[in-house]
Amino acid sequence: MNLPPSFPGSIGIVITLLQVILTATSFSAETNANTRAKYSKFSNSNGSSNTKSNNTWPSRFAMMVIYTPALVTCLIFLALGSRITRLPSPTFATLLCTIHFAKR
Repeated sequence: MNLPPSFPGSIGIVITLLQVILTATSFSAETNANTRAKYSKFSNSNGSSNTKSNNTWPSRFAMMVIYTPALVTCLIFLALGSRITRLPSPTFATLLCTIHFAKR
């Protein structure tokens, strides 16, 4: 199976490899209650449970942790996409994603 990378050239290969590695290695961290992100908008945020693994992060902090990497990536694509030939040119979708992640 020889699938092309999402982005052309060597940068596409690097991004695809990073995605595969992160996906393959994050399963154990996400299934372990002690290592996964302690965030759920449906959980009891005041920590009334006595077990330490049920304490959750404050909603705003958790959203910042989750969305900041995506926002930074979108900002890099917007700012440098037309200047660096290895990155894709910014599109309207890039702008919409940036706005979406920034409002979170």
